[in-house]
Amino acid sequence: MKNKRGQMQLSFGMIFSIILIVAFLAFAIFAIMSFVNTGEDLKLLDFKTGLQEGVDKLWKGGQGSQELEYFLPNDVQEVCIVDFDSRFSSEKYSDFQRVFYGEENLAFYPVGSADGLDSTKINHIDVEKITLERNPKCFVVENGKVKITLSKNFEDTLVLMKDE
Repeated sequence: MKNKRGQMQLSFGMIFSIILIVAFLAFAIFAIMSFVNTGEDLKLLDFKTGLQEGVDKLWKGGQGSQELEYFLPNDVQEVCIVDFDSRFSSEKYSDFQRVFYGEENLAFYPVGSADGLDSTKINHIDVEKITLERNPKCFVVENGKVKITLSKNFEDTLVLMKDE
């Protein structure tokens, strides 16, 4: 009888150890996923601040043009400049209406791909001229990168954005 009791205690200890190992592995996976998501959020924040700094630098100068490249999360397919005060020439209208709260002029497509930062405002850009031909004016994200050319002529008061 004593041998069977000893075997049961060993079995319980083994099961408890396995449960602890599984718990530690689950916690490790959770921590790694949190760090990965933080990295994606930092890409969005870096894009927004970098673009605003590039626009501000050009806006304060007399004239110029510069091509900027930014990294974005893989879920983001397009970065769009949207003029919510004029007519839309795209089927994305209803999607962008859901993320417009009053002052935004830049949105990420598809909506929801930017994990909470679906739209934001970029200051000192000429939204009317940028979206003159097509509203919204979208820049395609390829392999997690988007290229945007900022330009300003001497007579312009605001910065323009092009994809060439």
